[in-house]
Amino acid sequence: MRFPHLVTYSSYSWHYGVSTPRELAAAAAAQGATHLGLTDRDGLYGAVKHVRACLDAGVTPVLGADLALADPAGRKVVGRVVLLAEGHDAGAGYGDLCALVTRAHAPRAADGTVLDPLDPAGLLDPASPLGPSGTSGPAGSSTRSASPTRPA
Repeated sequence: MRFPHLVTYSSYSWHYGVSTPRELAAAAAAQGATHLGLTDRDGLYGAVKHVRACLDAGVTPVLGADLALADPAGRKVVGRVVLLAEGHDAGAGYGDLCALVTRAHAPRAADGTVLDPLDPAGLLDPASPLGPSGTSGPAGSSTRSASPTRPA
C-alpha cells in the first residue's frame, strides 16, 4: 500500500533532517509517490526549494511546519503540532501557514500576549526601544535618538 510522506524534515531542520529537498523529492518520485510534504521544525526554511524540487520530480508538494507549543507564558515547550497546507485556493493555505509561523515567532509580553511589531502603541510603550524618546516631553520636542545603535 502506497501512502504520501507528509511529515518529513529536510537538511534545513538541524539535527532532525539530513536530506536536501531535492533528494527527498527524488526519493519520493522513485517510490511512486504522488505527494510529498515538508515539515521543517519551527519554520518554512526549505519550502521554496521543496516546491521547485517536487515540481521538477513530478510530485505534488505539500508544505507544512512542525511547531513547538509553549505554555501560556511562552517560557516552556509543552508539545508540538504539525500544520500542513496544499496548493489550492490561490495560495490561501500557504498564506495562512506563513501567518501562523510568523505568529509563533512573534514577541510576547510578560503575560503571554502576542505583540504586534507594526502596532504603533507597542512602539510607544515606555519599555520599547522607541518608548523613552517617543514619550518624553511635548510632541516633537524629544531630542533622543530612536536608533538603538546610535547614542542619544
